[in-house]
Amino acid sequence: MPPRLRLSQPVNCRDKGVGLCQGGTRYRIGNLETDVHELKADFGEMKTTMGEMQGTIGEMQVTMRQIGARGRNSKLKNPISRIRPIPIFIQGQEPDPARFPQYANQLYNLRKPQQKRDYQMLAYLSKFYDIWQDAANTSHSSEEEAQIDPERAVELLEEILGLEEDNFIAFRARAQHFANQGPPIAEKRDRPQTSSSGGGPQLRRRTPTKTNP
Repeated sequence: MPPRLRLSQPVNCRDKGVGLCQGGTRYRIGNLETDVHELKADFGEMKTTMGEMQGTIGEMQVTMRQIGARGRNSKLKNPISRIRPIPIFIQGQEPDPARFPQYANQLYNLRKPQQKRDYQMLAYLSKFYDIWQDAANTSHSSEEEAQIDPERAVELLEEILGLEEDNFIAFRARAQHFANQGPPIAEKRDRPQTSSSGGGPQLRRRTPTKTNP
């Protein structure tokens, strides 16, 4: 095996011979190609690591948005308060506003869907939040015929969105209590007595005091 030559080491072809010179050159080129391949592999690993880090940061950002939205939704009490949607981990995507219940009342009304739009909204939300199988009615003969169980779907969506139904029940109870009491009766204020001549209360006239010269 010809001796390994460093890049900085000059090669004297007259002393070592043409064969040794060519062999050393090929050996150096082979080493360079190996180094290049290793650098490419390292660069590829760095790109993979950077991609994983970006993915992790993106998931952390989505997680923080989810926590913030659930925390806000859990404090809602008025059933006509606007619900904040929960993003999913696929690029932080949020549900289609046209197929998302804007208010708590809308969500809980889906327990007993009345219109085709209600069924479509339930189906969309079940697929978007990946609860289709958990909310499916498995009493049918085949999986293809399975339909969404509205009660179960709303229960799962309530948990995902962070809503507390007890808050809305308590709010309705308080509103009903105040409605039953009726408006408060205004108390009459005591008015000062007026003189017989009318014209409102009379002010006493002060008599100026005399001073000795």
